[in-house]
Amino acid sequence: MPGPAELTREHVERAEASGEVVDVGFTIPGGVRWADLTSRHVGCQVALVFNTTVVAAPTVVEVSTGGGVQITGRFTPAEAEELAARITGG
Repeated sequence: MPGPAELTREHVERAEASGEVVDVGFTIPGGVRWADLTSRHVGCQVALVFNTTVVAAPTVVEVSTGGGVQITGRFTPAEAEELAARITGG
């Protein structure tokens, strides 16, 4: 069973789709939380949950300390745009 959210929309500075990829930039506190989360979950999936629905569950490939993340997968460009909008609350 999932625990409480470790990051929320307030930690997201931007989310932009570029083709089949979503680039997410975090606020400084969000980047610190993301680095901590990824350091504990390399090789595991992390769930992106909105209104109790998992909309994506990417696998953490490596520790991410750059203040952002790139989400890739089997997205169409339209799906990537939708995911970026959901991440930012649009």
